Amino acid sequence: MIICYPIAYPIAKVLDAVIGHGDALFRRAQLKALVSIHSQEAGKGGELTHDEATIISGALDLTEKTAKEAMTPIESTFSLDVNSKLDWELIGKILARGHSRIPVYVGKPKNIIGLLLVKSLLTVRPETETPVSAVSIRRIPRYIHVIPLFFYFSLYMKKV
Repeated sequence: MIICYPIAYPIAKVLDAVIGHGDALFRRAQLKALVSIHSQEAGKGGELTHDEATIISGALDLTEKTAKEAMTPIESTFSLDVNSKLDWELIGKILARGHSRIPVYVGKPKNIIGLLLVKSLLTVRPETETPVSAVSIRRIPRYIHVIPLFFYFSLYMKKV
């Protein structure tokens, strides 16, 4: 190192001035590209699994994606009327859909009052034809559809 110092130090200074000091900070697009490269190498000895790369990419999109873009349109969802009877047929339909939460409405499907957690149906006996209103219905958080998801995520993290 002592022998090379008189030559290497001036060259390093000139390169720093011409090229830049080489900051290790990435812009969002560069970071997403780097994660994408790791995603393509998943299972081939890379440090990130495909699922981890997907989660990181999703987190980077939170500042740009709005609630409207992330949500499924109400017309495309499977929902239940609050007065429906939980019989064998309806429970079969619920299980066939494979969702963990089902919107519950009053009157018309756009008038959502809450969510039915499918796991809460474990205690319901289909023979009794229990109405949906008798099962615990969870409150739904309300979102303004044009605000980025990062805002809601940061609010949630403050509560936790």
